Amino acid sequence: MVYSLLRPVKDRIDKTFGPLMIRAYSWGLRPVHLTMLSLPTGLIGVWCLFNGPAAGSLFVLGYVALDIADGTMARSTGTATRAGATLDFLIDATIACSFLLGLFFFGINPHLALFGIIMLLACSMEEVGLIRR
Repeated sequence: MVYSLLRPVKDRIDKTFGPLMIRAYSWGLRPVHLTMLSLPTGLIGVWCLFNGPAAGSLFVLGYVALDIADGTMARSTGTATRAGATLDFLIDATIACSFLLGLFFFGINPHLALFGIIMLLACSMEEVGLIRR
């Protein structure tokens, strides 16, 4: 249900940034490049959030921008694949899990962190088809 609410936002982003993504694609940049670059950017961002919030915020914003850009490029160029969507989901889950682990290990809110990790595992198991709603 949440994804259906995001459709108008994605459509607006695609309309606005699609031409730029098509141009970048013509230069050799691919959605998978953006997806893979989002992993270290997100991990550095999460680490910095717990050690230097200002720098962490910049890296997290970079991660979000890359996460949006890879989907926009894939949709705009007609190169969206199930494998790409799965990779994107796995990287998003990795970043979310690293943030939740940071909450736990830094003692900020261990109960929320454990609840979040359980929910993340449940969503991941549903995504790969191990459980159904």
